[in-house]
Amino acid sequence: MIGTDILSIAGLAVCAVIGYVVVSRILGFVTRLLRPSVATQGKARTGQAGPNQQADEAARAENARRQEEARRHEWDAAEESRRQGKANADEAASKKRDEQVRRERQEREDAVRSKARRERRPWYVVLDVREDASAADIKAAYRRKISDYHPDRMASLGDDFRVLAEERSKEINEAYQFIRQSRDA
Repeated sequence: MIGTDILSIAGLAVCAVIGYVVVSRILGFVTRLLRPSVATQGKARTGQAGPNQQADEAARAENARRQEEARRHEWDAAEESRRQGKANADEAASKKRDEQVRRERQEREDAVRSKARRERRPWYVVLDVREDASAADIKAAYRRKISDYHPDRMASLGDDFRVLAEERSKEINEAYQFIRQSRDA
C-alpha cells in the first residue's frame, strides 16, 4: 500500500508541475496579448526592438503626425476666419467713414452754394470796379479777381477753400459775362 501511496503522491506532484507550467504559459501568453510593450521592454532596454514594438511606435508616430496636422489645420482656419472678420469689419468701418466724410463735404458745398446764391451781388461789386468803369478797367479787374480766386490756386488749402474758390470764380465769370453782353447790346 505504501507503494501505491507514493505513486499517487508522485502522480499528484507531476500533475501539479504540469499544471503550473501550463498555467504560467497561459498567463505569459495573456500578458503579452494584453500588454505587448511590457513583454518587449527587456528587448528595448538592450537596444533590440521586436516587430510589435516597431509597428506600435510607427502607428503612434503616424497618429501624432495626423493629430498635429489636424490641430494646425484648425488653427489656420480659425486664424483665417479672424483675419476675414477683421478685414470685413475694417472695410465696413472704412466705407462708413468715407460715406460720412463725403456726406459732410457735400453738406459744406451745398451750404456755400446756397449762401452764394442768396448773396447775388451786382457785377461792379463782384469785379470791384465803379459802375461807369471802362471796358479796359473791367477786363483788368476781371483778370485780377479770377487769378485771386482760381480753384487751382486754392487746391492746397483744403476742400472748404476749394469749394469757396469755385463759387467765387463762377460769380466772377457770370459778372464779367453779364457786363460784356449788356455793353455789347
